[in-house]
Amino acid sequence: MLKAVRFCGIAAAILLAGLSSVCCSHDAGPVPEAETDTVDYFPPSIFAPNEIRVILGQEPDLSRDIRGYDSRDGDVPVEIDTSELKTDALGYYTIKCSAEDKAGNRAERTVTVVVSDWDGETEAADPAEVQALTKETLAGLFPDGYASLPERSRAETVYGWITENIRYRGGPKEMDILKAKRENDAVWEGLSDRHGNCYTFYAVSAALLRGVGLHVRRAWSTAPGEMHFWNLVRIDGSWLHFDTTPNFNGDILGLFLLTDEELAAKHGDNWSFAAEETPE
Repeated sequence: MLKAVRFCGIAAAILLAGLSSVCCSHDAGPVPEAETDTVDYFPPSIFAPNEIRVILGQEPDLSRDIRGYDSRDGDVPVEIDTSELKTDALGYYTIKCSAEDKAGNRAERTVTVVVSDWDGETEAADPAEVQALTKETLAGLFPDGYASLPERSRAETVYGWITENIRYRGGPKEMDILKAKRENDAVWEGLSDRHGNCYTFYAVSAALLRGVGLHVRRAWSTAPGEMHFWNLVRIDGSWLHFDTTPNFNGDILGLFLLTDEELAAKHGDNWSFAAEETPE
């Protein structure tokens, strides 16, 4: 009971104090409105795709793909620094984007711009034309035929021709073919345009090795963060690794007819791979 009386007394005192404050303030003038807005500490967001594709020689309107937005201010302008972008040269470029809200909070991010001569539309290669080009290539490699040659010699000839005549190129078109696993298109690109990424080197190798009577299986890396393809080829009863893909700078790696142990020794402890089932 005493606690209740005490509580009421405190409340009454607070109430009276409040009334007194109001009376005094009335004599001094109007009461200012309480400040309800909290301080804005959060920067705006910059929305953009991870990669923007630009056609060689064209000046892009990057503002169509990049937008700034703030939770309080709504849309905010984005400054785009294209000083490193060269639209007259194929390649990958990094542009810098920044945005600032009314409170002065600033956001920054980078976006990759790919300058390409490919417009994103690819006609599927005609299988008959791919087969004809494969046969034509093999006729030049083995003018006297291959039937009398040892399996290793056939594989060696194919390996040498690919590493000498096809160059590495990892542009958007090549990546599109890889992601869709369009093996026929990869063979066509490798044999006609003479360039491609690891999937192109895998596909051309497989087509030429099969063309000289050798059995092949697709292999791929299962190591974290890696995406790479090559072949296993059966030579005199043994399945051996056959990888014609060079380094990005064009260096030939010499991964020719290696055992699992030999290939693992070149890649290190964290390397692993998988392969198609052995054909019947």
